[in-house]
Amino acid sequence: VYFKCDQIAQMLTYFKPHKSMQSRIDLVVATWSRVSDWHGLANLLRMLTPFEHKCVLHRIGHINTFDEVMAVGFYELNLAHVGDRFIFQELLHLSQREKKDESLIHPLLDGQTFSIPAKWILGGVPEFGVLSFFYVRDKTTATRVLEYGSVDHNKKEPPRGSMSSFVEEYLRPHCLEDTGCPVGDAWTHAFMCRRVRNKLAEKFDRPEYCFAALDDDKSGVIDPAELAAGLMQVGVLLTEEESAKLIHELDDDASGEISVVEFIDFWSDFAPEKRFDPEISGTWGWD
Repeated sequence: VYFKCDQIAQMLTYFKPHKSMQSRIDLVVATWSRVSDWHGLANLLRMLTPFEHKCVLHRIGHINTFDEVMAVGFYELNLAHVGDRFIFQELLHLSQREKKDESLIHPLLDGQTFSIPAKWILGGVPEFGVLSFFYVRDKTTATRVLEYGSVDHNKKEPPRGSMSSFVEEYLRPHCLEDTGCPVGDAWTHAFMCRRVRNKLAEKFDRPEYCFAALDDDKSGVIDPAELAAGLMQVGVLLTEEESAKLIHELDDDASGEISVVEFIDFWSDFAPEKRFDPEISGTWGWD
């Protein structure tokens, strides 16, 4: 029995994140090697919460989940681990082959804003530190990779049956037509908001509880300092640019502070726990 990515995605959404975590992890692991349009697996992984994602990587192996054709994504790599270091080196080489110096954006090393040294490209990657970043491709590069593969000098077209158009709806506006490949860097903001929401939901069942915990001075609103401190406690580290964009996303009335209503709206807007109804194209919702 073989599956397509959208079939597994539909099965995944029958299990609510956080409450049915183990079932979601087991489903992805059990079906991983039986997916026909396997170039869509990168997008399937994006459906998981950060903790679920880490569990799947631990069971399948980081290298076994890495796909150069669909390399666009968010990475959080422990350079002390040989598999993570290998993936980072591959991405460095990809950025050079694709002749795009801006492929790796918003890098953080151990939570600090960081510029990737040129010497790392030559094999000088250290064996310590946690490095996070986004890998992006512009439209021209993404189109060429999908046509010829990630090493374009081979001119080896990826098998058509392996390609997938599956992608979650919030990312679809950022993808090449009829593909699941995001292009440019605008998609990184939506992904970052989803990731922040998921990290908070791993600790708090309801947005009201989360808001109360973040509101450290119990003033009834969350200011930027309280938000940054709260996110750090749950393991979300953002660049200054990402933090500013997140505040802008949350602060609908531009008051400089986040109300409980604004926070609940954000929690709802980026909630992953929805189910696709194949009879109503493009419609998501829980029964």
